[in-house]
Amino acid sequence: MNIITFNNEKSYVKTARFMDWYCISDPTLWVNLETYVIRKETIFSPQSFIAILSHFSAQSEGSRDFYDFIEFQYNSSVFDKVSTHELITLLYSYY
Repeated sequence: MNIITFNNEKSYVKTARFMDWYCISDPTLWVNLETYVIRKETIFSPQSFIAILSHFSAQSEGSRDFYDFIEFQYNSSVFDKVSTHELITLLYSYY
C-alpha cells in the first residue's frame, strides 16, 4: 500500500502512529506522509490533525512548512470545537 492511495484520514493517522511507536527514522517516509497530509487537507478532521501532529512531534519530525500549515489551520478556526484535552495536545505538540 502506498501513501498516495490512501483516501481516508484513519489510514494517515494509523501510519503516523505506526511510524511513531516503532521509531521509524527514515526521513523520506516522514516527508511523504507530511506532503500528503498537506495535499489532502480536506479529508481530515481536527482530531486527526492533532493525532498526526502529536506523532510527528514525538519523533521530532516535520518541516517548518508542516508546522506553518498546522498554525494556519489553527488561525483558520479549524480547531475551534476541540476538547480541552485535544487543545492541550495540539499546543504541546506544536511547541
